[in-house]
Amino acid sequence: MNSITLKMKVLKKTVSILIISLITISVANAQISPKNVFKNWTVLAESGNSIDVSYTIVKCENVVPQIHFSVFNESSSDQDINFRVVIKDDITNKSFSKDISLVTKKMNVYKANCDGDNFLTALKIDLPSNYNPDHLTLSISFK
Repeated sequence: MNSITLKMKVLKKTVSILIISLITISVANAQISPKNVFKNWTVLAESGNSIDVSYTIVKCENVVPQIHFSVFNESSSDQDINFRVVIKDDITNKSFSKDISLVTKKMNVYKANCDGDNFLTALKIDLPSNYNPDHLTLSISFK
């Protein structure tokens, strides 16, 4: 075999490995997208101990509209976090609250999504049918 043929075989093998790696990464990172997004990701608050909380309001397939939370423990230590979220419908002035607890590892992000991950169910709130997902105000208090 001449050196050009050998180099071509090595190049083909390298490209094949790269393509397989990219496909594997894409599949591993894939998640089901929301059917409707009522509110894009918005920062809700940062606690005094370096916990950032953001939220989005979405409708996934086959479920009622939901609020999904993202929690980022930007601290250098693992933390148990606890907070209460109050959800108010701006049209009817009705409100309800939910307490959320999560054990977090340092420098990790926990983000609810539509794929139904049971561990992240704590970061999802189903909206009652009489709440308008386009007209909500959220407030948070850390415990």
